[in-house]
Amino acid sequence: MLNANLGRLKIGLAAMLLLGCAAIGCQQQQADALVTGQAARNIMLENVEIYNTGNMELIEQVIAPNYVGHYSSMEGPAVGRDGLRDWVDLNRGAYSDFKVTVDQIITEGNMVCMQWTVTGTNDGPLRDLPPTGKPIRVTGLTMARIADGKIVEEWITWNMLEVNRQLGYTMVAPEM
Repeated sequence: MLNANLGRLKIGLAAMLLLGCAAIGCQQQQADALVTGQAARNIMLENVEIYNTGNMELIEQVIAPNYVGHYSSMEGPAVGRDGLRDWVDLNRGAYSDFKVTVDQIITEGNMVCMQWTVTGTNDGPLRDLPPTGKPIRVTGLTMARIADGKIVEEWITWNMLEVNRQLGYTMVAPEM
């Protein structure tokens, strides 16, 4: 019962995210060349391969030069193909067995919503944090806008507090 409710909640959240981003990108969508649902799905699957294999040559094929990635754990966006390369290198360096599994993909016009699960073992430094040797498993959502067969913009969110908990980090209340 609980799993069924969680599944419905995830689908509901994905639908709300999709509708919200579709509404925001409605004006932009008119200017973008529309892609079919299957083409958009394939582009997102190739994007996942960048993370899973570290094959940076795929970036040229699926990421627009003017790419902007809005990641929930970053203060500012990743800009351009080099911004995405840096992000992929950071994750693959911190988790040598970093793996993205696609749970579901929903497409609407040039917008794609993808629910995913990431697994990996923290065996490398993560920014200024030393490796913990602990595994992680976290789910998240990506909303992407596609134009001319390439990902132009992405909004990516996941529960970073849960990742930190799995790595053994705890929160400390600020001093008053």
